[in-house]
Amino acid sequence: MADYPVLSQHFGAWEGTYALIESRTGEVLDRHQSRIEVWRDGTRYFQRNIYTWADGRQTSVEFPGELRDGRIYYDTERLIGEAMEVWDHTVILTWRYKAKPEERMLEVVQLVSPTRRIRTWQFPDGRVMHIEEDKVE
Repeated sequence: MADYPVLSQHFGAWEGTYALIESRTGEVLDRHQSRIEVWRDGTRYFQRNIYTWADGRQTSVEFPGELRDGRIYYDTERLIGEAMEVWDHTVILTWRYKAKPEERMLEVVQLVSPTRRIRTWQFPDGRVMHIEEDKVE
């Protein structure tokens, strides 16, 4: 995908760990496993996140979007936002939850290698979600 050179490297399946951290104290507030599946069909973008906790709980969330103008645009029941390539291995995602439109979120996605990535969410209250993933498909 010449029009999305960095975003296209994220297509496939990724597995890893999410850790929600209180940034002032470093305390881990939540930790769970994840599987993120990403694909496209023409200009339609699809992402499925499957989260699994140590106690066996599991949830799945889908994030459809549209590829246009070199970005991914999201407008789902839960959130609205967009993702854009900013460097040769970095994507920035900004979004807000529709239930809390005053809270704006920022995610930085850094490809460490073709099969490894690190993601960080910054919450308005100072918490941070640190995500480490390996490409498995």
